[in-house]
Formats: sequence, C-alpha cells, structure tokens
Amino acid sequence: MILNMLRGILAATAITLASAAPVPTPVPDARVLPATAQPASITLGTVSSSNITATIVPSAADVGSTQTVWMGAIFQGTLYLRNGTAWQPYTGGNYPVAIQSQPLAASTTINVVNNLDISGLIGLQLYVGFGTSQMDMFTAPGKLALIYTVPAPQLTAISLATSLAAGSSAHISPVPSAATLGSCSSNNTSVATVSGNTVTAVNPGTVTITCSGQSAILVVTSAPLTGISLAPSSLAVGSQSQVSAQPSNASLGSCTSSNPSVASVTGSLVTANNAGTATITCSGKSAVITVTAPSCAQTAAGTYSGSISGSYSGSATLALTQQSGLLYDVTGSISINGLGTVSATGQSDLPTVNLVGYCSSGGGAFECFSASGTVNNGTLDGSYTTADGGSGSFNLTKACS
Repeated sequence: MILNMLRGILAATAITLASAAPVPTPVPDARVLPATAQPASITLGTVSSSNITATIVPSAADVGSTQTVWMGAIFQGTLYLRNGTAWQPYTGGNYPVAIQSQPLAASTTINVVNNLDISGLIGLQLYVGFGTSQMDMFTAPGKLALIYTVPAPQLTAISLATSLAAGSSAHISPVPSAATLGSCSSNNTSVATVSGNTVTAVNPGTVTITCSGQSAILVVTSAPLTGISLAPSSLAVGSQSQVSAQPSNASLGSCTSSNPSVASVTGSLVTANNAGTATITCSGKSAVITVTAPSCAQTAAGTYSGSISGSYSGSATLALTQQSGLLYDVTGSISINGLGTVSATGQSDLPTVNLVGYCSSGGGAFECFSASGTVNNGTLDGSYTTADGGSGSFNLTKACS
C-alpha cells in the first residue's frame, strides 16, 4: 500500500491507516524558497450543510500550471477519497484523483462537497491537496491541508420528561439530537439530582434542569403507593398505631377504617377503641389491625387495696373510676391506727392520683389526710401527710379476678 495520506502531516489525528504498496516514505525536499517567494496554501472557502469549497493559492512558480487535485475525508477512523464523482473508502494503491488537470490561477476555487449533506457526520475532517504528483503534494510546502471539521450542531433545547415519580429516573436528550449537552445541573437537588445525562427524582416538587444554558422544568410527584404497614399491627384497647406508606416516599392519601368502633383513623394515626379487627385502607391499599382487650393490669379503672406505713400505720382501699380520657374519680376509705377510718376523695389525670381524707370531730368534718400516688401496671404507690404533721407511704395493688 502507498504512503498514508496523513503521515507526518496529520499525526495529531492519531489515526493509523493501512498502506500496501512499498512506496518509500517521502522526505521533505531540501529546496529553499527565495526570500520573496510565497509558499502555496489551501484554505476553506464557503460552507453550507451540503456544499463546501476550498481556495487554492499556488506558489508564484505554479501559477498558470495545470496540476492534479486530491480530496480526502477521515470519519471514525476511516479514510475516504474522492474519485472525481464519488467518495469511496481507501483500500490501498494510488490515491484516486478528484480533479485530473486543474489550471491554477493566482487563486482558484474548487468544489470539495457538492449537494451532499455532511452536517450529521460530526467530527468528519476534510483535506485537500494538489501537485504534479503525490510526492509533490506531500513534500512541497502548503500543498496539503485540513480545511474543515464538521462541528456538532448548536444546542437549542433539551428534551426531558415533564413529570417523574419520586425514585424514578429519566435521560436528558439534546435538541437537535446531534448536539452536545455539555454540563447539566439541577436548581434544587432535594427535588431532583443530575448525573451526566440522567436526572433522578428525589422528592415531590418542581425543579429546573439546565444543560449548557438550555433549561426544562420537571415536576416530581410522589412515588406510587404499593402498600401500607401498621406499627404495631396488634394493640390493646386505648393504644395507638402508626400507618406508613410503602415505599416511604409515597403519599398515603386519605385513610379510613372498616370498623371505627374497633379502630378509628385520624390522618395516619390509628386508635384502638374496642376488641376486634378492622381493615385500614389508604388510597386503595389495605392492612388489618387487631385490637385486644387490655389485661387487668393494663387498665387503670378498678379497686386498689393495701397497707400504709410511717407515722401512722393501717390500710387503704381506693376505687378509680374513669370519667373521660385520662380523668378519673378516686373514692375510698383509709383505716389509720389512732385516727380511725378516713373518707377519701379526689379527681386526677392519670398516671398521678391526688386525694384528700376527711376526719370527723364534734359533728363536723375537716381535712386531716392528703396523699399523692402513681398508677402503674396494676399498682398505686405514693406518700401521705396528716394534719398533725405525720407522714408515710402507701402501697396498693389492684384486685384482678
């Protein structure tokens, strides 16, 4: 194969082309131009999407001569040569001739691309050379030149899905498709992030994606609800459970209960009302909750009895009756050695219990005893004081059958 067209002149392209015939590598000749001589040159003329011209300015010595013109193109590592009417891949041997006998004036314009749209061949390089021979083209100064590289089209817009569900991703595309996106960014990474040409939706909201000055607006919606979970899914009367969306970045929407008398729902909070089962449904997704009756120790209402100790010893019996929510009435009697039986009353928000005891004297009643305790899992423990300065503690236990 013959000498590679670009050897020594196009080394910067780093494209190695095959050669077949054993043609010696040309050595630049040693002729020296006179100081006043102008070397030859080849420059780009006019450019459109389907027509490109070049201007040949020969050296003074070549003006008026007739010489051969060669035209080459490199695209994706392949060398193409024009044979006069068409472009063909170079397969070896002598180079096809583009123009056999071109008269050269002081400035000569030639057609390199005629009615052939090469605008989509991004990176294609066009070369033009002339000379009395291939050797002359390679060795004479200015007789071979790269005149044009097809550029990427200018980015005029970006194409992106207008809406994405949180957790999903989409590609950003350039407009026109052959343009280069360049660097892309998000103006709100808590809503959507960008990596390369991929945008990932993070949380519901609106975000602007920008690539090389071109922008598009993306609306991120909640992820589709695939299910709901209850934590816990079994609970005692009076306790509560939390409804959670699956996946976690989905929206629950409106939630309802199939049996509010067993379990009612407010927002995402389920409250156990009575023993039984209920189906909790949010935006078409459901889960079953089981409500159990609380054990004796888990309820505050009931009768507590036990001993008192301290300045006075004795025993006490107190009844807690629920009024509403955590508000309880306290009634009962306290037997105190030396003081007799004291009638006790009170009303408190649990778990704290406050009460006073009344003693009788001379036909009247006076406050002679006060106490404060805490209800916890079937016990009522606390301390007391008496009008005469006495004090002590009490430890009562709920009676459970």
